[in-house]
Amino acid sequence: MAQKKEPVKKLRVKTASAAVWANQKEDGPVRLSATLNVQYKAGNEWKDCTSYGLMELLMLARVIEQCIDWIAAEESQRSTASASSE
Repeated sequence: MAQKKEPVKKLRVKTASAAVWANQKEDGPVRLSATLNVQYKAGNEWKDCTSYGLMELLMLARVIEQCIDWIAAEESQRSTASASSE
């Protein structure tokens, strides 16, 4: 049975979250991408949102900003490490 792939980074702003994934191509560099999620509580159960009001959009904007910052820093470190090894 294949192991479940885990994100390389998880970010959260209240009920909005992001998972950053590292995808390795056979003949290229690792590509970082993010998945986004907003949840709400219905009774005792957490459910995923598929449409967003102002507050959810603001939380998503903040978590997207965190993703951009983290991915940019990670890619900068990777390109610096790659350049120094050449």
